[in-house]
Amino acid sequence: MHSNIKLFDVFTSAILDKLYMSFPKCVEIVTEEEVRKLIERLKEFDATSFTEKTVIFAETLFWLKSNGYINFSYPTKRPEIPADISQFNCVELTKEGLRILKSPSPKALREDTSVGDEIADKLKAGMLNEAGKIALHAILF
Repeated sequence: MHSNIKLFDVFTSAILDKLYMSFPKCVEIVTEEEVRKLIERLKEFDATSFTEKTVIFAETLFWLKSNGYINFSYPTKRPEIPADISQFNCVELTKEGLRILKSPSPKALREDTSVGDEIADKLKAGMLNEAGKIALHAILF
């Protein structure tokens, strides 16, 4: 699988987890800080520059917004070309984003386990790729 797609999966799960854990409050997301938190666990992406990772992280936020899963107040629009945007203000889950994260996990053994809980558990265990796959599956299916 293409490394941008893998990074997108990992970043999507980290973003959704952060928003799910802070819901209903909105949060500020500083791109470089979030990528630095993940970088130690992103060894397989060492060939990708830090700047490229921050661009992909920012583009992931824009994609999640344009597809109705999150919202944020700043920046107000996507740049014409992918850019290393350093800060996103008042980022929050939309109704659709929350619906996906509250939905029962298709692989859950217990009915009370949600997709959001499963993503959080995988991230805590350092299983970033697995968390990314769960997030992407929830969004696409």
